[in-house]
Amino acid sequence: MSLPPELSERPSVILEIPNFGYGPASAALALAAPVADRYTWHIASSGGAAAFAARQLPGAVVHEFDTNQLGTWDRFAQMFPPESVVVTFVNPEFAAWAVQRGYRVGLVDTLDWMWGTLPETVPQALAGTEFHMIQEYFAMPGRRLRGQCDIVRPLVDRALWCDGNAQVRPRSAMIGFGGMQLPYGNDLVAEYVRWFLGAAVPTLVEQAGVTDVSIVGGRDDLPGLIPAPWAGHPAVSVHVGLDRRAYAALARGSEHVLISPGLAHVYECALAGLAPLIQPGFGMSMVLQAYHVALAGYEHMYTWPWLPDAVPALAEMSEPDGMRYANEQMMASIKADPTGQDVAKAVSLYLARGPEQALRLPVNPALPDGAQVFAGHLARLNGN
Repeated sequence: MSLPPELSERPSVILEIPNFGYGPASAALALAAPVADRYTWHIASSGGAAAFAARQLPGAVVHEFDTNQLGTWDRFAQMFPPESVVVTFVNPEFAAWAVQRGYRVGLVDTLDWMWGTLPETVPQALAGTEFHMIQEYFAMPGRRLRGQCDIVRPLVDRALWCDGNAQVRPRSAMIGFGGMQLPYGNDLVAEYVRWFLGAAVPTLVEQAGVTDVSIVGGRDDLPGLIPAPWAGHPAVSVHVGLDRRAYAALARGSEHVLISPGLAHVYECALAGLAPLIQPGFGMSMVLQAYHVALAGYEHMYTWPWLPDAVPALAEMSEPDGMRYANEQMMASIKADPTGQDVAKAVSLYLARGPEQALRLPVNPALPDGAQVFAGHLARLNGN
């Protein structure tokens, strides 16, 4: 694929982004946006994550590449020559493979806290990365699992969440589900969304008189997941694939905010001083993050009832096994409460909240800014 002259003259950087919701893509955009005009960006990703990143990184070249499929990794070597600068997100196994294949690799990991046992060859290979950046996790401050790394503040775009210009619309609500992609469980995501909305939307409209419910997510089939009779209801609007700026404006301008517990969602709301209702969530990282937010003392949330007993078991499992175990537990809970009575109760309690008690998380403000650290590493790798 040929590039315009002004792009071909810039150093190239490959961003390898798993199609795992919007979390990895959001982290990539938060880091790349401040230096977007300095490099030619290549996005190696697939599905919703690739589309989400490409829309917001002008001029980026997209290479369809499903990083979640181990058997496809050799295709990457056919697309990009050795010595290329590759920044991989939330994917230590791929980073280790890329180092061994002769790439100049940076690893940015927002879920380092969640990895238990990795194959023993992975930590050894990661010692050969050009840089290794870990986003601070509020529940495990200062955690360093794998050698030398940069621990940075949450990878959130402050310009989007802290500009001070939000005007809250009365009787409005936003329900956010993130990118809605889940390895080993995309069918579960659809069931979860139908279940949650079937209880949350009528509670918002009928109990609180909400006249504007914005439902936001990354899957193209989201409109078809809105349960009757709310699909097509004048109070309900559906937004598929909102960019980061539009999403931030919608969240900050809504009177009621109901978010899935993706780590980017949680950190964004905390930075903006919002008081969201945190959903129980889908996927192992989400449910564990919800558990840790509850332990931090935040009260506006509904967590799965089985979660406290499951946390020790999940800590001992590999990611695939943990995902499957959590998915089985979630599906069982949905089947046991098909009308979402527990969701409706949680939403009712949230609607009855008193003066706003914003979400606050213990993150060290003295940690370095990830975007500045990232810019420095790229400049060094490209001889600037």
